[in-house]
Amino acid sequence: MGVYEYFSIYCIIKSWEDFMLDNLVDNRKLEKYNEHITRLEDLFKSVVIVGNYEEYRLAPCLMLFNFIDLLRGVTILDSNHMVTSGNIIIRSMFEILLDFLYCETDRKLYLRFGEYQDVNRVLLYKSVPQNIKDKVDKEDYNNITVPNFERFKIKYNIKNEKKELSNWCGKSIFQRVKIVSKKIPEILDLYYNIYKLNCDYTHNYAGTITQYVNYNNKSLNANYSNKHNKDKFCLIRQINSLTNIFYNEFKKQYANVSLANLEF
Repeated sequence: MGVYEYFSIYCIIKSWEDFMLDNLVDNRKLEKYNEHITRLEDLFKSVVIVGNYEEYRLAPCLMLFNFIDLLRGVTILDSNHMVTSGNIIIRSMFEILLDFLYCETDRKLYLRFGEYQDVNRVLLYKSVPQNIKDKVDKEDYNNITVPNFERFKIKYNIKNEKKELSNWCGKSIFQRVKIVSKKIPEILDLYYNIYKLNCDYTHNYAGTITQYVNYNNKSLNANYSNKHNKDKFCLIRQINSLTNIFYNEFKKQYANVSLANLEF
């Protein structure tokens, strides 16, 4: 048997070993994702949502539900080695977690979170062209949405609409992180290592593309698994950190508790 034949056999064996290792890693990660999803769903179901109370009290549960939904999406993306898409969703998961943790510093903030819906509608209405405005229910918009918008500005003493209404609480992501970090110090590290890093993935996508594509022999060669092959656990590590914090903090306040009996 010649050198070429030996080399060919080596390549086949090596490819098979790599394939088996990838399968082992993917299966283990999938088990962990499913573990996270199951325990968060069980936590969500444990909340006693009966009785009479204001709708905004549902906000923490809806935040958790949204978080779980995005987690399911990352599970699918990581299973298909789509790291960049997963990173973008994980950034949104961080934002949901931060909103929950920030509201938990003072549960009255959940009311503001809910009231901002009409503010957002007005800001969106002002930004769209006339042909889209014409499709809006004017009676509902003028009689409900706009008055709620004006009450929001008075209630929260809004002086600079552009700055203070850019998000629901009038504080930047980093300002909220600093406040939450007084109780949960690790959120600051996650801000830099997850949120900021994944913002770079989104806003500097030209740099991200070069990690997938190389130019060789007058052609572009793309491999969507390039980033995954460099670090097969990059997404699940982020998910572990975010999920553990959400689970622990939500469990403390809402597990097996009736929303009607909680003070907001």
